[in-house]
Amino acid sequence: MAEDVYQLTRALGLEWSYVVGHDVGGWVAYALARLHPDAVRGAMILDVPVIGVDPWDKVVANPRLWHFGFHQAPGLAEQLVAGREAIYVGYFLRRAAANPQSVSDEDVARYARAYAGPGQFAAAMGMYRAFDKDEKFGREQRGPLDVPIVLAAVGGTFAALLPAMANGLKGAGVRAVATEVVPDAGHYVLDERPAEVATLIERYASDGQRTAR
Repeated sequence: MAEDVYQLTRALGLEWSYVVGHDVGGWVAYALARLHPDAVRGAMILDVPVIGVDPWDKVVANPRLWHFGFHQAPGLAEQLVAGREAIYVGYFLRRAAANPQSVSDEDVARYARAYAGPGQFAAAMGMYRAFDKDEKFGREQRGPLDVPIVLAAVGGTFAALLPAMANGLKGAGVRAVATEVVPDAGHYVLDERPAEVATLIERYASDGQRTAR
């Protein structure tokens, strides 16, 4: 996925990008910075510890992440969730929201439509089924990295782990790590606090921490 993003930036002529990713997208942003550091001026990782980097082992042991194993079972989730996408997706969106009412029925229906059908849902589950490879990649990336990384989290999920997450990245060789907390938001922070996240991105994307090589 990181390579797809890189090739997209090349096709669009974006030679010096600031990348932002939420949840698994945060891992993609980190992988992009690792694989193509000369093409990335900075990366923001929203509300997720980086897979394979401390304190990942502690995080993945949390029983609230029961769905990791369920989604990794080949073909099972597609069969059990088929026709019930709105129920399933709505459960996760509202369970993780600081204010469940901030996620409307229309929002849930839109996400459910995007996942409806065996091909679409299988593609989503494929991200979970790649976790072993992702974890191996995260553990192996230990060299110096000059791309500035911002870890932004919310209070109800990973904010308390921000110091450990930052230390984990520094231990893996990331030379510049900043942390931010987005207040009054749940895990799906882009849905609950879009304006605040946009402001945060604009602040870091425009501060000129790195110059192109």
